[in-house]
Amino acid sequence: MKIDLDFLRDRPLSYSSIKEFAKSPKHYVYYVHNRSAPSKAMELGTLMHTLLMYPDKLSEQFLVTPDVDRRTKAGKEQWEEFMAQANGKTLISQDEMTEAVGISDSILSNWKVRNTIMECNSFEQEFKIDITGLPFRGFVDGVKNKEYVLEIKTINDASPANVTREFYNRKYHIQAGLYNLAHGLPVKYLIVETKAPYNYMLVDVADQYLKKGQEELYELADKFTTCMDLDAFNAGYGFMEESEFILDLPSWVK
Repeated sequence: MKIDLDFLRDRPLSYSSIKEFAKSPKHYVYYVHNRSAPSKAMELGTLMHTLLMYPDKLSEQFLVTPDVDRRTKAGKEQWEEFMAQANGKTLISQDEMTEAVGISDSILSNWKVRNTIMECNSFEQEFKIDITGLPFRGFVDGVKNKEYVLEIKTINDASPANVTREFYNRKYHIQAGLYNLAHGLPVKYLIVETKAPYNYMLVDVADQYLKKGQEELYELADKFTTCMDLDAFNAGYGFMEESEFILDLPSWVK
């Protein structure tokens, strides 16, 4: 498979794919060809998005599993009948649904958060943009015309210190920078804790955060172009390094 501009016109880059490329070209190729099944944490995140932003679509995407004993003949028959009606929907337990609804109800009871969501003019809005000649594509959770982009993120620990660390490690600054470039708008995050007591916070993204993300995005786009020119998508970690790796003691060892 040759990865060039013709390939990218059919399969544009995205935040997720360029994040994989940041590890190595091989990671990008693996990502393109091997989409893993969503984890429970990812399913919970999607469920929270749906409950908070477009609850009318809940029944189209999720189905609560029945409480049946599949060890029995009757239970097996009930389960098979249920699965025949699932039609590719995400299956969740009644306990998971009850928990998620409780979290979303608590969040929406905050008038500032509720208004920030309700004032969005569009949800799951697609965008397309060229970065240094490379096509990118993505979807933002919500947009209020001429005011802001809204993204919802779920995380185990929503304390400010952990959010700052985890968001940077997950390269969300690149995502935020990309969304800012695509829409020309400030970015807000609604950050939701997935463990009791289910704290949440609505935060604005700093300009320097966006700038840092965009700097790294442009650097990665340039490296991706170089990788295409060299046809080096079989390369490993060394492609992303400025110098040859030499095993040494960790920096914190004195």
